[in-house]
Amino acid sequence: MEAATTAGGDPRIGCDVAWLKLDEHRVVQAVASDCASWLLRAEAVAWGRGSGFENLQVLRYRRGGEFKLHHDANEVHARMLTVLMYLNEPEVAYVATWFPLARSDEHAKDAPNPPSREAALKAAASLSPERGDGLLVRPSKGDCVAFYNFLDEAPGLTLDRLAMHAGLPAPGEKSVAALWFHLGTPFVR
Repeated sequence: MEAATTAGGDPRIGCDVAWLKLDEHRVVQAVASDCASWLLRAEAVAWGRGSGFENLQVLRYRRGGEFKLHHDANEVHARMLTVLMYLNEPEVAYVATWFPLARSDEHAKDAPNPPSREAALKAAASLSPERGDGLLVRPSKGDCVAFYNFLDEAPGLTLDRLAMHAGLPAPGEKSVAALWFHLGTPFVR
């Protein structure tokens, strides 16, 4: 593993990373195949040349390690689907991924999509997971969370800024794997 960095400059603290190549590891291929059959429509593979799953990213966060608020997709990286897999039982019960702008109630479909990354960060600035704002995922070993980074709207795809999330500070070592399905030719407005 090596120190984790991000292309977008989003702050990741106390984290190491390794990449498992999809074409070299049968387990990674099987996980990607299962995710595709469960979470993607059949025509997804035909959406553009180069569409498909990226290599599997395995992350190890040390005590206090975190990944501040970020989006997995943007106008350059058309990651349509994110699948996070939690690989170890946390040493302390409070390990969480927080979606500050997501809602899990009957009004979730009415939540406005911020028009920009800056607007999403501004909307989240006054929110807190401790107050119960947003959606807090508290996983156990073997749990997985999947979410889409785009809205399926005609005439094309629009970034879903409500998918912004953070890996909250780890109370002990935690390991997470991330698998992304990306569009080879982004249709982003």
